[in-house]
Amino acid sequence: KLVIHPYQNVLVDYRWPWPPLERFVLSSADAAVAGNPGAAGVLARRGFRKPVFTLRTLGAYGSDYPAKRGGPVRDRLKRGIPVIGFSGRIFSGKGLHILLEACARMKKNAQLLVVGEGPRLDAARIQARRLGIGNRISWAGAVPPGRMRDYYSAMDIFAAPTLDRPGDMPDWKEQCPRAHIEAMLSGLPVVASDGGENA
Repeated sequence: KLVIHPYQNVLVDYRWPWPPLERFVLSSADAAVAGNPGAAGVLARRGFRKPVFTLRTLGAYGSDYPAKRGGPVRDRLKRGIPVIGFSGRIFSGKGLHILLEACARMKKNAQLLVVGEGPRLDAARIQARRLGIGNRISWAGAVPPGRMRDYYSAMDIFAAPTLDRPGDMPDWKEQCPRAHIEAMLSGLPVVASDGGENA
């Protein structure tokens, strides 16, 4: 039996030779295990009529993410001010620019802990300075997976303002937001948009 495991949750018509290859795979497969509900929907729209099971196969071990607050990263942040956390590749689809705008409008004081790197990092730093919140943000850069527990422990809430099909990546939607899972295992409330597979 041939079982395929797609994550693609955006219906995209790629150029040749993709269409005939995709048709061949779909006609040859006996079943599919979709990595998210959106991928199952794409299969249906492509006319795949064989069994489809939706199973999110990306997860994390709870023991790797203890639900505790504090630690060495939190000790480097301002005391007594809540920490809003963000983790991910920094491009427009992850919505950091939206989080920065929201932070600038907040009536209560809060600080942001931004974990990650990406092509929009410099633009995000410029935006933060323009909004007058540059001094309220800690830019952690890329962090190895084994050290993320310390960063989640430093946060009070996790924000995921994901956008579907952003201007710089029109064929992208969030497929399996692992950071959300890690944040929840760490005991954090997650505030997320309804973009992609966030829900």
